[in-house]
Amino acid sequence: MLYNPTSAFARAVTAGEIIAVSAAIYLNCPNKIVGSFLFSIGLLTVIQFGLKLYTGWTGVFADYIGVKAGRHEKIEGNDLTLTELSVLLVYILLGNFLGAGIIGALVNLCLPETRDAAVLLMQNKEAVSLSGMIMKGVLCGCLMQVAFIANAGPRTIEGFLVAILCIMGFILAGFEHSIADIAYAFIAMQWTAQTVILLIAAVLGNLLGGHFTWLQLDR
Repeated sequence: MLYNPTSAFARAVTAGEIIAVSAAIYLNCPNKIVGSFLFSIGLLTVIQFGLKLYTGWTGVFADYIGVKAGRHEKIEGNDLTLTELSVLLVYILLGNFLGAGIIGALVNLCLPETRDAAVLLMQNKEAVSLSGMIMKGVLCGCLMQVAFIANAGPRTIEGFLVAILCIMGFILAGFEHSIADIAYAFIAMQWTAQTVILLIAAVLGNLLGGHFTWLQLDR
C-alpha cells in the first residue's frame, strides 16, 4: 500500500457520502430489521470498491503490532511507519466527516420527514451516559472490524453475509457507529454539546473496539 493521504482522503469522502445515504435510507424505514438490512448497502459498497471507511481502519495499529511481533508480514508491500498510519487514519476520518456532512446537510434541506426522524434518533442517542456511549462505540467497533476482516481477501458471498449481519447487529443493538452518527447529526442539524460528546465517544469507542478485536483475531 503506497502512502498517499490525499488519495485516501478522496476515497474517504466517497465512503462518508455512501454511509450518509444509507443512514437516510434507514431513517425512512419504519421496520428496523428492514432498515438495518438496507443500511448494509453502504458497507458493501465500501468493501466492493475499496473505499476508505474509518471503522474499517481502526485495526491498523493492532496490525502494526502484529507485524512487529512477527506474527505475520505486511500485505502488498505495506511498510508504513506508525506515524504514517496515524496520519492516514486522521485523513480517513476527516474525509468520512466531510462526505457524511455534505450528504447529511443536503438531506436536512430537502427531506424534512427524514430530518425529523434524525432529530428524534439523536435525542435518544444523546440521552445515554458518556460511559455508555463509549461502550456502545467499542461494541460497534468490534463488529465492524469483524466485517472488514471477513472481507480482507477475495470477495465471497460468505464475507458479504458476515458484513450484512454485523451491520444489522450493531444497528438493532443500538451500538454507536461514528460515521453514521456524524451523518445523523448533520441530517438533524441540531448541534449541542452532547452531540459533540457523542461523536467523540463514538470515534474513540470504534477505535478501541476495532483495535482489540484485531488483536484477538490476529493470532
